[in-house]
Amino acid sequence: MGVTLAETIKQYLGWCPNQRVIPVRKEPHWRDMNSHILPTPGAYVNDEVIVDYGSTGISLPFFIGSVMGIIGITVFLRLIVQTGFLPLAGILFCGLILSVVIDMVYQDHKKARLEITQDTLIIHRALHRPVIIRKDTISTVEIRKNVPSFPLWLQKVLVLLVIPVSSTGVLYGEYLQLTTGEITSSSFFVHLGFTISIVLFFLAIYYHSRIRSHYSSFLAITTNTKKLAGIYGKNPENIIKMLE
Repeated sequence: MGVTLAETIKQYLGWCPNQRVIPVRKEPHWRDMNSHILPTPGAYVNDEVIVDYGSTGISLPFFIGSVMGIIGITVFLRLIVQTGFLPLAGILFCGLILSVVIDMVYQDHKKARLEITQDTLIIHRALHRPVIIRKDTISTVEIRKNVPSFPLWLQKVLVLLVIPVSSTGVLYGEYLQLTTGEITSSSFFVHLGFTISIVLFFLAIYYHSRIRSHYSSFLAITTNTKKLAGIYGKNPENIIKMLE
């Protein structure tokens, strides 16, 4: 029997219905589909971690760039709306939100790969360029308690109850306006797409937090260039030993 399209997609994503009962021999890390780059010979490789990487604070250039980017996107979308192309502006804005959702969910699903050599720590993440951290730039390496900044139960209430109910109420009100002719069908579908994108965005945030809540602690690596790598995985002590 030929392999169906659904089975092909599931195999590519690493899904196996019998993975809990069938013993599988671990293949070499460089054959994992997360990355097609061969690791350095003799390097320590760990491809079962989740990595958050960013700055320890907001620098002035980053802040200015972010503000200018938001203003630029807002002005661009407003110009499209003023010229009468409301559906185009809605499609672009929803596409921007959905691209963020896909990036977050795909990264957490595929996980990341650490490669530690004698001089560097290399972080391979899906849909992102590798991050190379030299060991001589690492200032601190410590295990921190995983305390979510936003309680998971509150996120669950917002994502599974408050947001769906409120979104349904707003859409129903707009549907009534559509039936009475107060708004056009294109405007209604733009609002519908925007609402769906927002709901998916908050679901992605909830998934992002939930998958990290499985770990009681995480490994925090800080550099003297004000960068922070938060690594969630088993046996962080082994990573500390390799970094030392």
